[in-house]
Amino acid sequence: WIQRARFLDAWYAHLSADLREAVGPKNLLAARIESGARHRRRWAVRRGQGRWLRPSSRCRVEGSRSERIFLRGDLPGAGNLFTRSNLHRIAGTLEQVKAAWLHAARLEEHRVPCLAPLGLRTAGNRALAVFEQGLSLDGPRAAADIGRLLGTLHERGLDLSPGALRAVRDGAGTCKLAPPAVLLDFDPRPGTVTVTRRLQAIPDLEPSTEARRGYLAAFRHQPRERRALEVELAEGR
Repeated sequence: WIQRARFLDAWYAHLSADLREAVGPKNLLAARIESGARHRRRWAVRRGQGRWLRPSSRCRVEGSRSERIFLRGDLPGAGNLFTRSNLHRIAGTLEQVKAAWLHAARLEEHRVPCLAPLGLRTAGNRALAVFEQGLSLDGPRAAADIGRLLGTLHERGLDLSPGALRAVRDGAGTCKLAPPAVLLDFDPRPGTVTVTRRLQAIPDLEPSTEARRGYLAAFRHQPRERRALEVELAEGR
């Protein structure tokens, strides 16, 4: 993003008055460029998600035709992965579990904090997926951490299906999303979706000052968008 912003500033400064009038205000041009970048990134991640279901840099495939195991590429082997009780587990139909696995994979590709997908085991129409361990999220930082997760999704042009946000901590104390988390595209028009309204949509989360600060913190590399959100909050929206 920083490289795009620097290029835009330098390029715009050398435009003639006629060209500036043709391309419009720099802030609106920057918004269009960022929106286009998000669209391209979402397309690339969605197009490449199959790498998590075939031999690739992301995934190793083991097993037989009757039972297949898909392992995260940087794991040495399955070992007791699927019997460990301390890991986050999702069991169910092949369709349901595979969807949860791929949504977690897409979150990781977008660098949205999520419990890491470790392994997927399929047998007929049943499947089991395991993810890194998730611990209870509480304490004084919880509201700010959840706000930052929501802000990170917004900044990436993503959202979750209603009721899908479940936040936990990993073993290092980092706040992450816990699967299943169904990803949606998020392209709000300016002024149509406010920070406060998004925070209010999360059950048991008070849109406090800490939650709002956490949301804004996700835009540390997007100063134009952050300023617009700050104005929105200052106006009580």
